[in-house]
Amino acid sequence: MSIEQKDVEKVLKLSELNVSDEEKKELHGQMSRILGYMDKINELDLKNVEPTSYSNTVPTFLRKDEVKKTSISLQTNAPHWEGNAFGVPSILGT
Repeated sequence: MSIEQKDVEKVLKLSELNVSDEEKKELHGQMSRILGYMDKINELDLKNVEPTSYSNTVPTFLRKDEVKKTSISLQTNAPHWEGNAFGVPSILGT
């Protein structure tokens, strides 16, 4: 699969990136190589390969989420505290 310069420019426009003409040429080459790798992968016979959802066979040991009391006080770290809430400047006007 090949990529044209207009495709590179479309990707740049969609991603809202502004790059020089030299960088566009470099990106064109890089994208062409990536698509070349994808073509190589597509050549593989994967009929008998089971799909995997997790490639790491080592189990992960995650802790349970537990609610705990903390000594950190939001009130002492807040710039302005009003009753049970943070005080913030109005942004809508009054």
